[in-house]
Amino acid sequence: ITYVCGLLLSYSGTNPTANIAQGTQTTTPCDTGPSNLVGALKPSTTNFAFSYGGGGSTVFSTAASKQMCIQTDPTTTVHGVVTYVQK
Repeated sequence: ITYVCGLLLSYSGTNPTANIAQGTQTTTPCDTGPSNLVGALKPSTTNFAFSYGGGGSTVFSTAASKQMCIQTDPTTTVHGVVTYVQK
């Protein structure tokens, strides 16, 4: 299980969209059985920064034996930091 304690994301693109999901890997990360952990992060501008959690608590977590992935549309570039613990 992956427990996400905090995240800071900055992303941009012509139609920037990011989604935080969980799944397993057959060929690429989260390509098998993906499911959303949070709703789509779709800003109204082409450059966007998102921050949540202070690192001292759980913001969200994956199910056992699942990966956490940040999925984007083809025009989106994402940079940032994710603070997490795996147990």
